[in-house]
Amino acid sequence: MKKLLYNRSLFIITSILVLTGLILQTAEYIDLSIIIIPASVLYIIWLFILIKNKNQ
Repeated sequence: MKKLLYNRSLFIITSILVLTGLILQTAEYIDLSIIIIPASVLYIIWLFILIKNKNQ
């Protein structure tokens, strides 16, 4: 699990996917609110875990 949590390339790919999904959702090209909202919440939690561990 730690290997996945600290994987930089996976984090960058996930960042791009989440931001692309949010932009398309905002522009109303797609209607994936059922998928985008949980993915965004998990992404934000992951980001805070990385920030917290980086500051230690």
